[in-house]
Amino acid sequence: MGGGYAIANGGWQLDPETRAWRSWRLPDGSVPPTFIQVDSLGRIHNVRSVGADSLEYRISRDGAQTWTSIIVPLPFGGLVDL
Repeated sequence: MGGGYAIANGGWQLDPETRAWRSWRLPDGSVPPTFIQVDSLGRIHNVRSVGADSLEYRISRDGAQTWTSIIVPLPFGGLVDL
C-alpha cells in the first residue's frame, strides 16, 4: 500500500493513477478483514473481535504475510463503538 492507494471493506483497492476500484486480496488469497486501515507507510492495521469481551489489534508491515498482535479487554459495547 502507500503511494496513494486506498482500500475499502470487502476487498477493494483504489488505484491512484486510474482512479478505478479493483478486487484486492491478502497474500493468502483471503478477503481483507473488516475494520482495516493502511497507513502512509503501507502498514496494515486490523481490529477484530476475540470472544464477547476482548479485541485483537493486529499490524502487518509486509502486506499481511505476517502479523504482530495484542489482545486487550473490550471495556465498552463492541467493535462498532471503536
